[in-house]
Amino acid sequence: MAGSFLDTTVVVDLGTPSSPGHTKAISLVSANQPSLVAEYAYRELLAGPVQILCDAHNRVLAAPSPAEAIASVLKGAAFAGRTSTAKAHAVATALHAALSATGTFSANDVRRDVLQSLMHRATRLWHRAQAPQGVTRTQTLACASRGPLAVDPSTKALRGPGNEFNCSRVQRCSAARHMAQHAADVTKAVDALHPSKLSDGLKGKQETTSRRKALKELQQAGPESFNKRYCRALGDAYFAVMCPPGHAVATTNTSDFDPLCAALGKSIITP
Repeated sequence: MAGSFLDTTVVVDLGTPSSPGHTKAISLVSANQPSLVAEYAYRELLAGPVQILCDAHNRVLAAPSPAEAIASVLKGAAFAGRTSTAKAHAVATALHAALSATGTFSANDVRRDVLQSLMHRATRLWHRAQAPQGVTRTQTLACASRGPLAVDPSTKALRGPGNEFNCSRVQRCSAARHMAQHAADVTKAVDALHPSKLSDGLKGKQETTSRRKALKELQQAGPESFNKRYCRALGDAYFAVMCPPGHAVATTNTSDFDPLCAALGKSIITP
């Protein structure tokens, strides 16, 4: 049985007990030892799901009511796409819970409950995802933000570790340095993502185009000059390239991994 190399989707499920995939993720880790998680997964987690919850919290904090917070987020949905919709969904879920759990309530009661719910979800996800049983952290990123989420003492807004959801502004991209050690596999990944080799569904995805562009940036610029704004775009290619021998990429999103892992001779397992 191969070991497992967890991508961010599995890490999110491990850190979310209420998730339908939580139990399956635990079982996958148990059945596929040794189980590893790259720090890049936490970089994606912080800049993705955790930041979405924190931003939703901060929107409610700044708005006169949770409903107006949802409206303000949706106004930007045409420009921010899925991220904006996810923020609105987070606020709506917390609002529904507050209204369902409260008998006689005021607008301030609801607002307080929604803020508490969003803060709890963000801090719990960030904490629990980093401490799953049976999983070893690997491939350290010197540029990554670490530590607990923080509350701004003056505004009460939720902030990332060191007031940052993204990586250090002064460090070079450690993810690019890791991948540059596997230059042949990076080339295979670039070739595998050429539109002529992809299904219609994949070639039409913005993520696929951005991923190939990021990989070509790494090829052409090298890790020391790699433009850090492409770091998150490496995405699934990072896990495919960096999955160590004797391990399989563990993900709930097989479609994006299929062409990459096929080209690299890597296996995929799902919860």
